[in-house]
Amino acid sequence: MRIKKSLTSKGRPYRAVIFDMDGTLYHQRALRLFMAAELLRHCLRHGREGLRDCKILSGYRKNRETECFSGDWETEQYSAVARRLHLPEDAVRRTVETWMLKAPLSHLYACRDRRLQKLIPELRGRGILVFIYSDYPAAEKLKALRLSADGCYCAADPEIRRLKPDPAGLRAILGKNELSPSDCLMAGDRFDRDGKAAENAGMDYLILPAGKGRKEAVRLLGQATGFPQKHETGDKT
Repeated sequence: MRIKKSLTSKGRPYRAVIFDMDGTLYHQRALRLFMAAELLRHCLRHGREGLRDCKILSGYRKNRETECFSGDWETEQYSAVARRLHLPEDAVRRTVETWMLKAPLSHLYACRDRRLQKLIPELRGRGILVFIYSDYPAAEKLKALRLSADGCYCAADPEIRRLKPDPAGLRAILGKNELSPSDCLMAGDRFDRDGKAAENAGMDYLILPAGKGRKEAVRLLGQATGFPQKHETGDKT
C-alpha cells in the first residue's frame, strides 16, 4: 500500500508533530464495534427513542462529511439535522454529545494505537513538541488515552472556527507557538482532511492508514522524528 506523505525536512529535525485524534491516536474501526454494541443495547431497551438517536447520529455524520457550512457552522450542523428529522435542535445536540463525545471515552484506551502510545512520550522527552488538532473536541479523549500533549486544539476553538481541510487550525497552532510550517509535521489518518489541511498550510504530513500500511506509516513517523526502526513491532493491529 502506498503511504501518502510529504516529508521534505531532508534530515533537519522537526520541532513539533501535530496529531489528528480520531482514527489516528486510536483505531476507529475497533471503537465503532464497541459503540455499535452499545447502540444496539440502547435500541433494544428504548425502542423508538433508540432508533431516533441512531438516525440523528447517522444524519450528523453525513452532514460533517458532505456539507460545506459557513458562518456559525457549529450551530448549523445541529440545526440541519433537526430540520431534516423534524426534531428539536436541543435533542439533536444532546444525542450527539452523549454518543459521540461522552460514551466513547470509556473504550478509547482499549482501542489505542500502542505504537503511538510509546512514541508520543518519547517525542516530548526529546524536546519535540506534540500538539493534538481535531475537528471534534479532543481534550477529554486525550485524557482517556492517558496521553499528554503540549497543546490540544479543535475546530470549534474561537481562534479557529473552521473544519479541515481549511488550514486555519494549523495556522493558529503555528502562531500561538511561534512555529513556522517547516518546523512541523502533521500526522493524521485522512489525506482529504489532514493531508490537505497540511498542504494548505505549507506543512509536511504523513497519513497513517487504517489496517494495511499503518505499521509501515508509524515506522516512517518514528524515522522522520529521529526514532528509526524502533516502532516497527508491538501493536499487531
